[in-house]
Amino acid sequence: MTGLLRGVAAAVAVLAAISGPAFADGDAPYRMVRTLQALQDGIAAGDPNAQTAQQEQIAAIGRAFAAAGDGAWDDPRNGRAAVVHVLSGGRPDPLRSLIRHEDYGLDPALVRGALAFAEGRSEEAKAAFATLDPRTLPQSLGGQVALVHGLLSIGADSAEANRLLDLARLLMPGTLVEEAALRRQAMLAADVRDYTRFAALSERYFRRFGRSLYAGGFLRQFAAAAAGFEFDALAAGPAPLAKLLSEMEPDTRRAAALAIARAALVAGSVKVASLAAEQASTISAAGTREGASGTLYQAAVLLLTDAEGAERRLQGMDDRLLPQADRALRGAALSLSRRIMEWPVGEDAGRIPEATNAEGVDTALLARGRAVLAAADALLARPR
Repeated sequence: MTGLLRGVAAAVAVLAAISGPAFADGDAPYRMVRTLQALQDGIAAGDPNAQTAQQEQIAAIGRAFAAAGDGAWDDPRNGRAAVVHVLSGGRPDPLRSLIRHEDYGLDPALVRGALAFAEGRSEEAKAAFATLDPRTLPQSLGGQVALVHGLLSIGADSAEANRLLDLARLLMPGTLVEEAALRRQAMLAADVRDYTRFAALSERYFRRFGRSLYAGGFLRQFAAAAAGFEFDALAAGPAPLAKLLSEMEPDTRRAAALAIARAALVAGSVKVASLAAEQASTISAAGTREGASGTLYQAAVLLLTDAEGAERRLQGMDDRLLPQADRALRGAALSLSRRIMEWPVGEDAGRIPEATNAEGVDTALLARGRAVLAAADALLARPR
């Protein structure tokens, strides 16, 4: 029996040598990369465990390539997997090994571009990727290449960046690649003040990827960008903000309206803040943190027209319902309301202005008003 077992063991060893390298847990790197991409799609879908699992999988793939050595490249699927692995944030070691192999069945420009990207040589990577057509590559690889090439092109050629990001979305719909492309394209539209495109891309993002683990970060970017647009574009343009918000899920809509209102207040965009605060107040229940924040933002806007009414609202609020950053904003708003309502007393009370401008306005009072506004700007500009 012992001799038979030894014979079987020897036969298995020979078969393993013929069929290629053995991999940890019996899994080839290209299969492990498929699991990686499934985890990335889980991130886009909002799986709370997917992000940690993705990092662990990237590290495991790197170990599998290291254990396999040059034998991994006998299967061309592993070469493609190495490129996806590196473009997904993996270490460049597998590509350094692949590029030394005589025949790895891939376009050398693809491997050189991915390696340059992983090593931080952006211009070299961009030049190599420019010789490729992502549509001729396997779909999951072409989408990754189009995304990375598009991101590298931002700043140098916005039109080309948008074309590549569009292509990435078309090649890999419903994946983390599309999610990332949409996020970046929405901000590109904001950068060039194209509100219609910004609204369309943002609406698509929130509709398709509102549960993504990156949606919270995008929401903050979206709010800051929306607050920077002119009021007319937000209120009555071809894609008004109210319509955009109404098409979001209730929780996202509430968070977006509050974020825009706050960002607009800090930026001094009073009309935009008023519009967003009104939207937030209609969907935020009283006695909730969101309702308290909405009331705060509305009161802060009211300061400009009814300081006394604004102060009453501010004084009647429960500080415990507000997040820490909004407590500081409430304090700033209360301080500002008191300064606005201060009136000269004593010798200055009832004083007839000694100097007026061409429109009959007391220049001393005008100067004081400007000082109050400057103080408001300083208060609102304080770090959260």
